[in-house]
Amino acid sequence: MTEVTPTCDPRAETAQPGARARTATLLVGMVVFALAVLVGFPALKGEFVGGDDHRLVLNHVLVNQPSIRHAIELFTIVHRDLYQPLPLLTFQLEFVVAGWFDLFADGVERGAWLFHFDNMWLHGVNALLVGAVLTMMTRRRVAEGEAGDAFLAVGAESQTAAQAVAWTGALLFAVHPLQVEVIAWINGRMMLLSTMFALCAMLAFGRWLERKSGAAAVLTVLFVVLSAISKVRVGLTVLLFLVPLAQKRKLDGRFWLVWSICTVLVGGFAILNLWTTAEANFFAGGAEHLQGPTPVRVLLALASYFDHFVWPVGLSSYYPAPPRVAWGDPATVGAIGTVLVALAILGWFSIKSVICRLGAVWFLAGIMDTLPFFPARNVLAADRYMYLPIIGLVWVVGALGYALYRRWAGRRSASEPAAAAAIAAIVVIPLLVAIGWRVAESYTTAHAQALRIATLFPREPRVWERLGWTYYRRGEYDKAIAAGERELVHDEPDIQSGAHQLIAMAEFKLGNHSIAFDLLTRTIEQDPESGLPYFRMATVHEELGNFEQAMRFYQRAVALAPQDTPTIRRLARVYRRLDRIEDARSMYRKALENNRHDVEAVIGLAELAIETGTADAYEAAEAELTRLLQDVPSDSRLSGNLEMIRLLRASSDENLRLASQAFIALSDGRYSTAAERVERLCADAAAEPARKWLIAQLERHDQERQGDPWTFGLSARLLLADGHRDAADMALGILDAFCKEDGCREYGRKLRGMIPDQEPSLP
Repeated sequence: MTEVTPTCDPRAETAQPGARARTATLLVGMVVFALAVLVGFPALKGEFVGGDDHRLVLNHVLVNQPSIRHAIELFTIVHRDLYQPLPLLTFQLEFVVAGWFDLFADGVERGAWLFHFDNMWLHGVNALLVGAVLTMMTRRRVAEGEAGDAFLAVGAESQTAAQAVAWTGALLFAVHPLQVEVIAWINGRMMLLSTMFALCAMLAFGRWLERKSGAAAVLTVLFVVLSAISKVRVGLTVLLFLVPLAQKRKLDGRFWLVWSICTVLVGGFAILNLWTTAEANFFAGGAEHLQGPTPVRVLLALASYFDHFVWPVGLSSYYPAPPRVAWGDPATVGAIGTVLVALAILGWFSIKSVICRLGAVWFLAGIMDTLPFFPARNVLAADRYMYLPIIGLVWVVGALGYALYRRWAGRRSASEPAAAAAIAAIVVIPLLVAIGWRVAESYTTAHAQALRIATLFPREPRVWERLGWTYYRRGEYDKAIAAGERELVHDEPDIQSGAHQLIAMAEFKLGNHSIAFDLLTRTIEQDPESGLPYFRMATVHEELGNFEQAMRFYQRAVALAPQDTPTIRRLARVYRRLDRIEDARSMYRKALENNRHDVEAVIGLAELAIETGTADAYEAAEAELTRLLQDVPSDSRLSGNLEMIRLLRASSDENLRLASQAFIALSDGRYSTAAERVERLCADAAAEPARKWLIAQLERHDQERQGDPWTFGLSARLLLADGHRDAADMALGILDAFCKEDGCREYGRKLRGMIPDQEPSLP
């Protein structure tokens, strides 16, 4: 019988538990990552929602026209009211990928899933980083023990305790519904990236404190900068200070040097963003519209965050700030009670446990710079502001949960607490994910977002008006009118004006023109210092062909809102309809002063140059088109106009200029002018080359604006002039199929009367 000798190698005894721990951590990390990604799953069907998604992503030339030069330029400008170039750079890279795979072929909204998908996996990465950071900051405290620490001094094996506390917190961070806004809103990228790099900075700082390596110090500073240029985190300096406190490190001179460098960098970027926000007049706007004691607003915001952390229902992309607050308001009294209870609980936990003290400081440090000490926007709170601060609270919950589990395990059989923990996870996690999915649905479209806000805050001014405009854009004019009428319960003149504008525009679309004009006249009386009523009055006059009246209202709108580029361009277009060429040119130049990347303004100037036909105008237009094509190389309208300008500069053919003018008039919707220019071309036998050139341009126009019947009407007239009856007859057939207005039908009948009896050959 062979005797089996036991193994005496101590490495074999320790290797297996260590391997099991690493395997368990890997599995837990995979689950946390998967759940974090799953929370944002409904966002994959979402669109570009909200103003910032359009201003900073979809319509930002430096973003949607990717190039090395544009990537560099992103780091040299302010982006609306903040300096945050890194997220915009990631958006630019996504446009590169979208171009590779032609994701926008069926419309830009069809490619929005790529931007949402990247937000989802970034949240997953952040959840893993939360687990790693909390493990780093919990491990040594648990290993060395804390005298009198009711949460940690429980006789647990240190590695298991640290991992349990940290990954419980990471799991809650991953699935809490407060995180959904950052994931589902494309511009939540700012928060995702700044949090990711802040956590990386803490990990690098912890490694540096352990080994004092130069590489770790450099990485710490680098991650601080990357976090700041994504979205500045003023509380990051406090979070870095928590790392040595959690690890019980001595604060020597080298610590103060690295920490001071990071603090100066964070402070510098914070000052820069304060300055840019002030320059954008957000502080002035907040001070003008929000009245009452500042501490009351801070208490209301804090109470909102505590409420939604504990009971995450009623979440929204918008929490309206009350215009006036006072200490005696019922809402203030309730907020004081909520904040006192929450701070009392945190305080009691902090007395019992150092982890809870660190977690409470983390939360307060992270949330402090978002509280309305200086109200810059008309919002009370925002879910996205909790993305980094919530880590402190989930850390506290993780420590509390593990302490309760260990105490129960010490008094019961091993299976009971484990079973209870499993049941709690099975119930709570799917519930939180389900709530998160419901919230995410409200971020998929502008209509869904407005509907949720109106449902949650039905008595808040302007929420029904905003919802009504989404109905208007969907063509549901009756619902838009109903929403506008609900807004009329508010007595403020500017709010009533907005509601009446919505109702007026919907009535106009329904064909009730007299009602629309009466309501728009009333809106001007209600809010005479706003440019919007004048703008909307101008648009209905323009649509009806009343260009003189439209011009006067556009002029007033521009005077009241001189930075509103779309209104300036509309006024330029009306000037062109009235043959006020120099006035139109002046408006286009004003639009370019507001935005040097304004494609429509540059095209307008080029078209005016073609209409006037002077050498100076050609030269100036060519220079502007060439400049903008460097920024927007994919815009076919720019390249087409540049080609046209160069062709005209090289030729003295007056017929070619007539053809160009006809094409421009068609593009601008001036159909009678286009028809008149074409008729002049057809009357000149020598204009055949110009007619052929124009037919080629009309084919290109049809590819870009399919279904415009005048394209086929003008083509038919040109074909008739050159004797191509069959081709003209086919073009007129398409004209008849698409024609819906009297002028177009009359033009078609006129052309059919010109078709001769003979059978000419096809071109």
